[in-house]
Amino acid sequence: MQQGSPNPSRPVPLKLPEIIIGCIAVAVLAGCRTPSYLPPGAKLVGGGLNINYSPPVDGTVILVERRSGKIIATESVDRGDRPGFVFSSASTPNWERIMAGYFPDPASPTSFLLPTNAVFELYLVPTK
Repeated sequence: MQQGSPNPSRPVPLKLPEIIIGCIAVAVLAGCRTPSYLPPGAKLVGGGLNINYSPPVDGTVILVERRSGKIIATESVDRGDRPGFVFSSASTPNWERIMAGYFPDPASPTSFLLPTNAVFELYLVPTK
């Protein structure tokens, strides 16, 4: 074997910074991927059942239930304005009707039943 050539039977040790950078890259690529059914340029900006978001730029916000891939609501917003939809029937009178259309409660056609594994995400598509 030549001097300086790697030994194929011995793995090349990775240094801690290389491992950390690799883990971060995998986490970022796996966790921040925008669903293919959203418009180009859509960025994840929030999520959950209590969304309080004001966009830094004009654009369109899109509320998605990630596991089903359902787009629940979209709205054009100006910079700094909050979207008009929130997870509260008190603040948005037609919210229960909207949610009942996507997640109907079999026991009551006018109410909704959220799946226990529902994951809500809010995306922003900036105006160009």
